[in-house]
Amino acid sequence: MKKKSDMRKEYDIRGGKRGKFYGKVKGYRIITENPGSGGELGEGTDPLNAENLPPALSGIGLGCAQKEIDGLLKLLVSRGIATVGQLLSIATSKRMEMIKNIYRAEEGRAPSNFEMVANLVVLAGRDSEDEAIERLKANISFLKVGQEMKKRA
Repeated sequence: MKKKSDMRKEYDIRGGKRGKFYGKVKGYRIITENPGSGGELGEGTDPLNAENLPPALSGIGLGCAQKEIDGLLKLLVSRGIATVGQLLSIATSKRMEMIKNIYRAEEGRAPSNFEMVANLVVLAGRDSEDEAIERLKANISFLKVGQEMKKRA
């Protein structure tokens, strides 16, 4: 049996990128970056999809359940947020804090991760703080009515 050090060899993959090959008889994987280095987020121009949305959300301090991924993707794309870079650009710390503070004032609680994303897309392209606050309050009301309708159905 080979030693682990003998099994690890570097190979050129996809146009000269260096990766590591961890080979076994039945399986292998190619790693193009060190695990945990942030490469999992993808490039800024990568379209959002089910594979890169959870790491992108994790990069901005949010998470999502598996069952929420499709809904979040539909929400983001319907509001013109189609790439990882666009999502990361609207998720500034100032906007994130604004959403949390308004939720605490309006609802008496912190927003869920889904609510954070739903409110971030409302703020895309808005520079005026007053307009942003108005839009957030309107969106919170909209989300509340939507949740009440789901309960009745």
